Amino acid sequence: MTCENMKRVQKEVINNWRDHLKRKLTGQPVGTKDWWSSIKQQQGFSRDDSIPPLTAPDGSVVTSHRGKAQVLAAHFSSKMTVPDPEREPPTVPVLTKAALGNITITTEEVLQQLQQVDSKKALGPDSISPHLLKRCASQLAVPLATIFRECLSSQQWPSEWKVARVCAIHERRAEAILRTIVPFSSFPLLGSA
Repeated sequence: MTCENMKRVQKEVINNWRDHLKRKLTGQPVGTKDWWSSIKQQQGFSRDDSIPPLTAPDGSVVTSHRGKAQVLAAHFSSKMTVPDPEREPPTVPVLTKAALGNITITTEEVLQQLQQVDSKKALGPDSISPHLLKRCASQLAVPLATIFRECLSSQQWPSEWKVARVCAIHERRAEAILRTIVPFSSFPLLGSA
């Protein structure tokens, strides 16, 4: 499932990049420098490659974009596997007699949370702008409170809120070894508040 999603996203990104390049080159007049840099980038000769060559687990050095994408996908996918998905979770001993009672979600609380959203945050995978959430808080509070209440009563979380955008970040720029790469995740704002 993870690899299928990665391949789907990879195709989507490539198609979006091609569409952007096509619009850039067919729209307004393009200067010589922009035209040549676009052609070089399209052919893989771009000097602003943000991911340096990677040392794969077998010791080989990977330099192609496709190879780096495959090595990173395998690396992060291996971190997300569950050893035995059919196994029952362990029983955790009860340490308190206190229990969580009814949770009440009010429109006022949702409004307050929306007004406190950091509008400078990046878009999540749902592409909902934090600026929009904050600016339209009074209009969104009622429908969102209804959605949150339904999540509690049905004990189900919308699958779109479980999606994360993961980027590879190098801890140390000098080394291009997989162990120096950490994932940075971006989550939908509505699902993480």
